[in-house]
Amino acid sequence: MKIRAILPLLALSAFSLAPAALAQAAPTKIRVMDMRTAIVQTAEAQAAVAQLKSQFASQSAAIDGMDKELDGISKRLQAGQNTLSQDEQAKLQRQGSLLTNQRKRAADALAEQSEAAQQDIIDAIGRRMLDLVETYGKENGLDFVLTSSADTIGVLYKAPNMDVTMDIVKLYDQKYPVKGAAPAAAKPTTPSTPPVKKPGGPGQQN
Repeated sequence: MKIRAILPLLALSAFSLAPAALAQAAPTKIRVMDMRTAIVQTAEAQAAVAQLKSQFASQSAAIDGMDKELDGISKRLQAGQNTLSQDEQAKLQRQGSLLTNQRKRAADALAEQSEAAQQDIIDAIGRRMLDLVETYGKENGLDFVLTSSADTIGVLYKAPNMDVTMDIVKLYDQKYPVKGAAPAAAKPTTPSTPPVKKPGGPGQQN
């Protein structure tokens, strides 16, 4: 099951850029959860899986029937190597080839429909679970809640005071200033209009 559609996780690489500057913002309370496991272990997910099995039962049964038929053809060809005519063997081989192609199409269609249905369920549960993670983090005074799923590690929740984005921007601008840019302190905080002199007359303010 894929859950990447409902996990827009934040990269943690920024924390390695300026350890000294970020010391004061170091998290004090961190919790970890496996988002993938949490989703599939919910009662809603378990019930949905059972419902999907029932929904696609007829298609699965049809594929099982084709498997048995293919097995029967294979056994007939093997047993009749010395007794079946070449025409009979060729006919069985054609039947097996056609049935193999039919089975592949049926299996591909079942897999596509099943995966789409599973993803819809996971997305719906995942969105609601992310809201609960945020509520849990706030109520328990957590700084971060991380996901430890096998294929990804990232932030599910972070306290507002843990965001150091603009601190990093400031450090970067200080270390790599743009040439010719005026110092920040020299910029006026409130725009003002200077006096304008009219040609041939005394200076007058507009």
